[in-house]
Amino acid sequence: MILPPKTRSSYRTLPVKNKQLISNLKLLKERSQKLYGFSEDWFVFGNIYPLADTTIQTRKNKNCKLVDVKRIRIDKFRHSHVSFLINKYLKRKQNDTTKFFTMTSARLGHTIKVMQDTYLHLFDDIQNEIV
Repeated sequence: MILPPKTRSSYRTLPVKNKQLISNLKLLKERSQKLYGFSEDWFVFGNIYPLADTTIQTRKNKNCKLVDVKRIRIDKFRHSHVSFLINKYLKRKQNDTTKFFTMTSARLGHTIKVMQDTYLHLFDDIQNEIV
């Protein structure tokens, strides 16, 4: 069952700069447009209906096995994404956690408080500097 987002702020637009991803998405759309009954309202993955949770789970497990990675719960991809962003942010010698959480909370649809409660521990290096 498809439900509306929990809050209005759950609707968000995410910028994409990866040329390969953009190219692949355009190709997918071109192929979908050739299918009978195509509609701009179709889902990116699944067409008329979104992919079933079991399909996503099965494909994730298959790909984890292919690359010899321990099974990962689907929700952990969000945490991995935030960890990746924090790592990139710190490598650029940025350490303004308020700025980071403000930018990232909008991307993930979280409040800044939820972001801080969930991910602040990943900024241990900054906390050590403060001490």
